[in-house]
Amino acid sequence: MKTQRTKIKSLLAGALLLCPAFCSLAATTNVLFGGTNGFAFRPVVVNITQGDTVNWTDAGTVHNHTVTGPPSDPLCGGAFVTSCSWTFTNAGSFAYQCNTHLGMTGLVVVAAAPVPIVPAVLTNLTVLSNGQAQFQVFSTAQRTNHVQATTNVASSNWLTISTVVPTTNSFLVTDSNAPGFQLRFYRVVQPSP
Repeated sequence: MKTQRTKIKSLLAGALLLCPAFCSLAATTNVLFGGTNGFAFRPVVVNITQGDTVNWTDAGTVHNHTVTGPPSDPLCGGAFVTSCSWTFTNAGSFAYQCNTHLGMTGLVVVAAAPVPIVPAVLTNLTVLSNGQAQFQVFSTAQRTNHVQATTNVASSNWLTISTVVPTTNSFLVTDSNAPGFQLRFYRVVQPSP
């Protein structure tokens, strides 16, 4: 029994199927004001993704400008600025204005950031007293995970033993059929979104 436990632990460590993670990097968008067209934000509407930053820069003017947002996201506040920036952590539409020039307004439209997909990781394998195998899977919450097992990694006969859509980033799997096999390999397959 101890040899079987050691073999299962060794095989689990090497039997992972990793899916690609789709990650995005935060971006910066520039908005100008002042200059030859001194009483407008350019561009007036900016479309960004949650986590991105907007930089406002005075293109050169003799006028005093503010970049004032709503109380929930004050942006650069009510002070006169020549440049400032704000990172948008919430999705939504955020109107802003220059407090000293009526009609000088802008809008930042923030799309929700995609949830990064974390490759599944299998860990903490335990052979229970009844011979069943139990292990923990770290994965992406609210994402389908097909837990599969086989007795021969060289073959294509992987069998789905459990399908889990976890509410958190980890879940436990118990293979009740493990006692019937001398060797057992495991992997997690995550279908493309």
